[in-house]
Amino acid sequence: MGIVLANIIAIYRRELQSYFISPLAYAIAGVFWFISGLFFVTILFGPDGILPSVAAIDLQGQQLGVPVPLIDVPYEFIRAFLDRMGWLLLFILPILSMGLYAEERKRGTLELLATSPLTNWAVAGWFHTTVEK
Repeated sequence: MGIVLANIIAIYRRELQSYFISPLAYAIAGVFWFISGLFFVTILFGPDGILPSVAAIDLQGQQLGVPVPLIDVPYEFIRAFLDRMGWLLLFILPILSMGLYAEERKRGTLELLATSPLTNWAVAGWFHTTVEK
């Protein structure tokens, strides 16, 4: 188990270092964080956002004199945010993975990676850099 973990970490470090050399990775990360920020703001404060909806429900309850049901705002926000982030990652991760695959082919190390005595879990370190980025 220790050798497999060492192989995963070695591949992970090499791929992560190659990411920080590429300006394209910074551009993709910037676009990702910008879109994430837009999702954050629109989910909370947008016209159909969570905070205006909760405020409207609370105001309506006060005007009618009926008890207002408790709404778990953090849960609703995290649920909506992670739902949208999942869809965003559905498009971003293949872009990053294609870049990794093309880079390995260009370097000529794809065949080395495929024929080396590493386990599939060690090669998973290669893909782990994509997910973490």
